[in-house]
Amino acid sequence: MTTTASSSHALPADRPRTAIIGAAGFLGRAFLEAYRRAHPGTIGTARVAAPGLVQMDLASPGSLPSRLADTGHREALILAGVASIVLCERDPAGTRAVNVEGTLRCAEALLAAGVRPVFASSDYVFDGLRGGYREADIPAPGTEYGRQKADTETRLLAASGGECRILRLSKVFAIERGGGTLLDEMAARLVAGAGVDAADDSVFCPTLLDDLIAAVGFVQSRDLRGIVHVCGSEARSWHDLASALASALAVAPALVRRCSIDDIQRDPRRPKNISMSNERLVRATGCVFTPVAASVARVAALWREPGR
Repeated sequence: MTTTASSSHALPADRPRTAIIGAAGFLGRAFLEAYRRAHPGTIGTARVAAPGLVQMDLASPGSLPSRLADTGHREALILAGVASIVLCERDPAGTRAVNVEGTLRCAEALLAAGVRPVFASSDYVFDGLRGGYREADIPAPGTEYGRQKADTETRLLAASGGECRILRLSKVFAIERGGGTLLDEMAARLVAGAGVDAADDSVFCPTLLDDLIAAVGFVQSRDLRGIVHVCGSEARSWHDLASALASALAVAPALVRRCSIDDIQRDPRRPKNISMSNERLVRATGCVFTPVAASVARVAALWREPGR
């Protein structure tokens, strides 16, 4: 049976109750809202105290793992950590203490309590030399952020005996005006006439946030373990996306300035083609991701002037 990830973005009914570790960020807030619709008592955590969230530091999970088990949580999605690629490069020891050691302490405590860790990893574990990476391809990260993700993957798989879930994600975006995610940020600049520096050699698999949430639910429902690439089905460059958006907005094509990613981001140099194959996910779940063209059209409609 084919399940459309974006069909009302409904989570499967048999998805296990899942806590959200790191529920104050972009992804965490969205996952917690979606998961609470099915399980109103779902626990979300944050490093700093916040309304509706449990305060918890990755490195010191305290009694929370046992509490999760006692309240029927069978899994915990780990989204917490330092996500800044630049900061990881400038402070490798400090960020590694959080992203690797802290994550592993949390995961080990979860495992001891009988709660399965679900770890959000990244396409940055790859060197970006060829793209189309599959789960079996050996990571070769070129950034400290990527090395931290790859190290955590390896150690978490060993600690769990391969029973954890590791979700490799790509660039995630939402359909909302003013949200500042991938397409929205470019649309704002194009409409303002500011233009966009768009790398034609930076390739990834853009993923709609609602599709991601639904797909992760199906990973859990179908009990996929180990590494799973959870990303959109289309490989696109920044230039591809900006050009399509400029056309949909009917702005001057010259506002999209073709360049290399090396011209934009040098500290550190970014991997180039980090597109991934989601074949394992699609075969096991039947998920179908929203076409990029449809997302571009929806974002353009939000930004298009009345009557244009």
